[in-house]
Amino acid sequence: MNLGGATILPYSRTYIKDMVYRVDLSVPLEPPSTSAMQGSLVLCEASLYNSNPLNWSTAVIEDDEQGYVSFVSGIVSPHFRLLLTQAELDAIAVPQDPTFVPYSETETSTIIIPDDEFERILVEVGVPFILLEELEFSRNKICDDIIAPAMQEYFKFFPIVRRESVYNTIAQAGQVFKVPLPQGAYGAVRAFVNQGTTGESGAAAGNPMHFFASEIAWWGGGSNNNWSPIRYGSGRSPGYSNLQGFGTLALDRAARQGILNYATRCEVHIERDPATGMKNLVGYANRTGTLEIYWACASNDWSDVEYARQPELRRLATARTLRALGMLRGQVKSDIPGALNYEMFLTRAKELEDEVMNFWKDPALRAVALRGSL
Repeated sequence: MNLGGATILPYSRTYIKDMVYRVDLSVPLEPPSTSAMQGSLVLCEASLYNSNPLNWSTAVIEDDEQGYVSFVSGIVSPHFRLLLTQAELDAIAVPQDPTFVPYSETETSTIIIPDDEFERILVEVGVPFILLEELEFSRNKICDDIIAPAMQEYFKFFPIVRRESVYNTIAQAGQVFKVPLPQGAYGAVRAFVNQGTTGESGAAAGNPMHFFASEIAWWGGGSNNNWSPIRYGSGRSPGYSNLQGFGTLALDRAARQGILNYATRCEVHIERDPATGMKNLVGYANRTGTLEIYWACASNDWSDVEYARQPELRRLATARTLRALGMLRGQVKSDIPGALNYEMFLTRAKELEDEVMNFWKDPALRAVALRGSL
């Protein structure tokens, strides 16, 4: 039911179902009418498109308790039901604005969703059998207040991952680095430092942990094609040059790499700069190299949702819509004409939401990377 109001003039011909109207007979009649319907609130229970004008000044109240009204004595109108008389309405402490319509379409939504997809979400609340205009919420409010949080929940589990190598931010061992979050990103799936190579100079070349990377990078590239070739400006590096000593070489490399793995540290987190309001990825590492980030991004565009996950998000959005409408209707007095069974909405909402959320939280959906695997 639309709890907004509209003014009924004595000779209006069109009335829309589930709209609340206030009878106003003061304009065409002078002095103001003393009809029992003057200033009352009536509910249009069934749409009426009448070519013959209805004279509200002749309307009478047939039954105070049931709210039956008639335009011909003894014949109850099938279209209208009295809600409040003028005296009862005036007794309400809060002034009523009969022109107020909740959630009027004055704004555009931040959510981009096709009309057919939007209709599929609302099919369990009766759309298209029930017109969208007959719901308690407008399209924009459903998108912003219901579908948007559902999409936020989706991207929390399945973010859009964008890879970025920040070449202009070389992480220096022991120093803090800070990188602004790009547009659409809300965090980072992971971030790490690609250790420098022999082509770098300065801090990269002076990093103690850089020695091992240099040794691997030059492996087999020097004179005589040995395991431990001659470096520029130096003698042979420690190690094994005998090609038959591969087992010993592998154990030596494994021991060194194990020490590096144990000693390596890299920490990142998201901080908001209070001066600019911008969010940054802040962290440090104890090795030097290029910072590589996998950003976690969200979107307001339905088309950015993974195709295989769209049915699940659709069910979650349906559940949130059913709950919103069910909770709203649950606040309405049960004796108001035309009240619906909202308990079914709440039961179905929980069923759909539990199904989707339990599936998304299932560890089986999380990808597992095994170190050293193919």
